Parts: sequence; structure tokens; C-alpha cells
Amino acid sequence: MDSPIANQGFWRFSLAELLIAIGFVAISCAALKYAGEVWATCLSVGVILLFMGAAVTAVVDRGPLQARAIGLTLFMGIYGVLFWSCPTHANYEQSTELDPYTGRLPTSKLLKPLFETLVSRNYLDGSGKKVGPPTPGIGFGGIGGISMSESPDRGQFMAIGHLLCALLLGYLGSRVALWAYARRHRSQPT
Repeated sequence: MDSPIANQGFWRFSLAELLIAIGFVAISCAALKYAGEVWATCLSVGVILLFMGAAVTAVVDRGPLQARAIGLTLFMGIYGVLFWSCPTHANYEQSTELDPYTGRLPTSKLLKPLFETLVSRNYLDGSGKKVGPPTPGIGFGGIGGISMSESPDRGQFMAIGHLLCALLLGYLGSRVALWAYARRHRSQPT
């Protein structure tokens, strides 16, 4: 007798997974459009709790749930190691991956056009009055110079983007692990 896991294909999704995916897309759009400290903190807490819960499940559970947890923790863990091991420049206060114009990871390069689409820049003169973009003869900063503010903040945007990429990769890892588990389970004699 075949189990439901043995019949599970890589491209078969449940209704619950589809609804979660729709919710994920909606939350992702809002988080990236209104990127800020609150969104970054909430997503960070959520990712950390999910990662720790999956790590515990990977150790103590058995069967398909353990396989999914192992896949999630491996993919998210590898992505985290890659993110934090990226080289930084001496004059940067934060990782270069948190700037869409200096990031080297493929996910940073994918987030750059999205950032450029969503960002709105405001230029202010020395008195705080809104002006147009600076001309080549007038520089940024200094007395009478022009300052620029971006919305959303690029560091917060990239941090949120990388957290969302980690979640997507974790989900992909859980699907790959479940597929491998089902394939192994299907090939074992009953």
C-alpha cells in the first residue's frame, strides 16, 4: 500500500501551501515597500524562531517532517553563512550586501532593480527646503549643499530582502528534502 508521502511529487502543492505563498507575497510586498526598523525586527524574529524550531524538529522528529526541517535548516544555514562571510570594505560600517549597489551575492543583485523601482528620493537644500536633483556644479553636503533622503532606506530594504530570500530558500530546501525523502521511501521495499 502506497503512503501519501510516496506519491508526493516535487511540483505538487497543497492548498495550505498555496495560501501561505499568497500571504508570503502580500507580506513581502508590504515589508519591502515600507521597509523600516519595525519590519526588519519582526521578520528577523520570525526567521530566527522558524530556524530554531526547524533545528529542533530536525533533531527530535522522524519521517517527512524531519526531512523538511533538515532541508530548511541546511538551506537557510548555508545562505546565512554565505551572507555573513561576504567580504567587507574597511570604510563600510555594515556589510556591503546591505547596499544594493555594492552587494555581490546573486540575491543582492536581484534585489537591486526592485529597490530602484520602489525608492523615492528627496533632495533638500541647506535650509531644509525641497529642491530638484543636484546639478553637476553643486555637490552634496556642506554649507548650501544638497542632501538626499531615500524612502525606503536602502539598508533596511536590503536586510528585509535578504530575510525574505532566506525564507524562500528555506522553503525550497524543505521541498527538496521532502522530494528526496519520498523518492527514497518509494524505492524501499514494503
